Amino acid sequence: MSCQIRLKDAYMTTSYIAEIPESVILRIGENSLVLDSLLAELGVGSWAFITAWNPRSEELAPADNAFRHEQLIQMLVGFNWFPGKGVPDEGGWQPEQSVLVTGISRDRAVQIGRHFGQNAIVYGERGQPAELVWIEDLQPPVTVLHIPHSAYGIPDDLRPQILLSDLELVREQLSIVDAYTDELFALNPDEASPVRFPVSRLVLDPERFEEDSQEIMADHGYGVIYTKAPSGVKLRSAPSARERLDLLERYYRPHHRQLTARVDESQNANGQCLIIDCHSFPERPLPFELCQKLERADICLGTDDYHTPEWLVDEARRLFEEREYTVSVNEPFAGALVPMKFYQKDKAVLALMIELNRRLYMDEKTGEKNAGFRKLQTDVQEIIRQLTGVVVIKAG
Repeated sequence: MSCQIRLKDAYMTTSYIAEIPESVILRIGENSLVLDSLLAELGVGSWAFITAWNPRSEELAPADNAFRHEQLIQMLVGFNWFPGKGVPDEGGWQPEQSVLVTGISRDRAVQIGRHFGQNAIVYGERGQPAELVWIEDLQPPVTVLHIPHSAYGIPDDLRPQILLSDLELVREQLSIVDAYTDELFALNPDEASPVRFPVSRLVLDPERFEEDSQEIMADHGYGVIYTKAPSGVKLRSAPSARERLDLLERYYRPHHRQLTARVDESQNANGQCLIIDCHSFPERPLPFELCQKLERADICLGTDDYHTPEWLVDEARRLFEEREYTVSVNEPFAGALVPMKFYQKDKAVLALMIELNRRLYMDEKTGEKNAGFRKLQTDVQEIIRQLTGVVVIKAG
């Protein structure tokens, strides 16, 4: 029996249970009057049942699955969705946390499923039976987009640890979140593979060293778990050893395992991997920043002595400058993140940080996009495509 036939049997003998808010059980090949009624009420005609758990049916650790589920929720902003789970008829595997998404197209649902390495999704339209949609494998792209600071979300169970009022929190988030970088750097799945941290860096910063003894910013209150807000006021009490470990296990370590896996897949498939570390920065320096120069370029390129060859920096600078952006290198921010598995060990893993000055695309007081957003987005995406092409040529 082929692998796909075995998988199909598993999907066909599973109940897809959604809370809308009452429980509704969906089965492949059957339609649901309850779900049809919900779709009519919402004024939409389609739905999909998606999980981020256990890519390619390989069981992950609970912390990794929980982390992936939070990433999935972040991708569903703008959609109505309801919690769910896939439950096998005869056991054999743990029910998988899932979501029922309404008003989503088949193509978008497949794209999300592919992003999380799923074999298939369940899709349906009003009045029609649920359908199993297989997801075709794509070769992992050369480029991996690391997007660590674009999220605003703070989980409800962690909000009491933050000592700021809601209004104060909004103000601090506006200054430190790399707003819209998940949109500005977004490419098609066959062009680049994104790894996006799903919660605010005020919860935990995945770009800091795990150990405060190794992190230069820890002495200032900005280690892996911040105790100060960007303005310098107290953000939270120092976490206990237990609280610290819980946050590392919940967010930091799953994120870095995922990033390492994406780089591994890319390099194994292509012989080379380009990591783009995707950031933005405020027009004026924040109080805690090490570089306090007031004059800031449009674009900051960050490099690593081992993983960023000179030709890569030169090409990135040229591509931005020919579009009339001013460019600095390693100022006001320096470096480019590389997973420890490859760091200072594998020159086939290339890395470049691209930092965008927020004045180019947003109003930093309101958080709203400005008139320059679309041009910058188009330019950044095209530059990454061209950099990827140069990497491929160099590797060949």
